[in-house]
Amino acid sequence: MSYGPVGRALILAGKLPAMATSARVSEPARPADMGRYVVDFACTACHKLHQDGTMEDGSTRVPALAPIVAAYDPDRLRTLLRTGVGTKPDHGVMSKVARESFFALTDPEIDAIQAYLKGEAEKAAPQ
Repeated sequence: MSYGPVGRALILAGKLPAMATSARVSEPARPADMGRYVVDFACTACHKLHQDGTMEDGSTRVPALAPIVAAYDPDRLRTLLRTGVGTKPDHGVMSKVARESFFALTDPEIDAIQAYLKGEAEKAAPQ
């Protein structure tokens, strides 16, 4: 954005109020439970933790997240989240989301996701 010479002079003289203000948009430190944080903001848009479901189209099956991720081999989970290739070459929407969004997750973040979901799966396991 450019204000031109008059606008810049008014800004310097303190006569033009600032249009933008600084705001805190995120916490200054990473969340203590990174796995839960990522699952809450990214995964639960489609998945439920303990129940199978369907997408908004009413026909696309969405598996319960905790048991399926808990059962994944860690290396295969990293591959799925980075490339979209998991137990089969194409997981539909999941493959697309992985290639477009999750590819940036680090190994420690993916490990934290899996650890959180393993804990959730254990809590929900029949006693």
